[in-house]
Amino acid sequence: SYVDAKTTVGKVYYYRVKAKGNLKNTKASYSSKISKKAMPSQVRELSVSNRKTKFRIGWQDNRCRGFQVYCATSKNGKYKRLTWTRSTVYITEKQLKKGKTYYIKVRGYETLGKKVYYGPFSEVKKKYLG
Repeated sequence: SYVDAKTTVGKVYYYRVKAKGNLKNTKASYSSKISKKAMPSQVRELSVSNRKTKFRIGWQDNRCRGFQVYCATSKNGKYKRLTWTRSTVYITEKQLKKGKTYYIKVRGYETLGKKVYYGPFSEVKKKYLG
């Protein structure tokens, strides 16, 4: 596999592959061209810790411009965006009700001009706010 670390979000890149060091010194040809639009990567290592009346929500930074934090009261329920942030965030009982279980997920975003590009959501974490 190959990771192109020098891409710009929102731009389309084209790639072709050629085998190297094949048997009997035959000439290898390039593969057909594929295209891929660069998008923000998925948020990894989401952690949610319960601190009595608030959640501490953190993740491994994947170098996005910012992040959106969402929650729901059931795993497949309707998720509500709680905040936009650039780093670890605390969600308090002012935003959520005490005594309930919440499902939390995060996604990163990047901007290019006035266009916003969203990455895929993180895994969902289940936590009780007690």
